Amino acid sequence: MKTSRLVVEIDRAIERGKLHEPFRGSDVRAACPGFAHTTYSTFLPKHALNNPDKNKVHFEKVGAGLYRRLPRSQRNSAPTPIQSIDNPNQPD
Repeated sequence: MKTSRLVVEIDRAIERGKLHEPFRGSDVRAACPGFAHTTYSTFLPKHALNNPDKNKVHFEKVGAGLYRRLPRSQRNSAPTPIQSIDNPNQPD
């Protein structure tokens, strides 16, 4: 299945040291320009663990407005129930 262009850009920015985890939408905007302004505030929560719309999962929310990438092995899986990568025995 095709990975979102923004997910690919976020991965590249982290690998190149332009984006550091945890990150906010504004950090992604600075490191990965070229997307619609609203994308940066909606994309991360829309694709985080346990999102209510059951969208593909690429990120984990780690604080108020802060996210980090999930390991590739945990991405694109069903969003619920998935354990936190910090506490694999505890559901979020």
